[in-house]
Amino acid sequence: MGPLFQIVFTFLIYYFFGLNDIVYYSLIILGFNLLPILPLDGSKILNLFFNKIMSFKRSHGFVIMVSILSVLCLVIKVDFNLLLLLMI
Repeated sequence: MGPLFQIVFTFLIYYFFGLNDIVYYSLIILGFNLLPILPLDGSKILNLFFNKIMSFKRSHGFVIMVSILSVLCLVIKVDFNLLLLLMI
């Protein structure tokens, strides 16, 4: 319910108040939440998708691999900062 609520909230704020800082912050939180890193909702959505085409054990292992690769890509691509260190 997290990403769905975030999308509805962003749409309602945009519809009633126009494009302001709250919409930008909400989109940033939504984008961060949809990253395929294991404790976030993006990994749960990815796991649900792969459960349809492979066994649970294989899909969970695949999501762990994607999560590790995503964190490594973030470390390599993004400049080092404290928030990234806390996320790792």
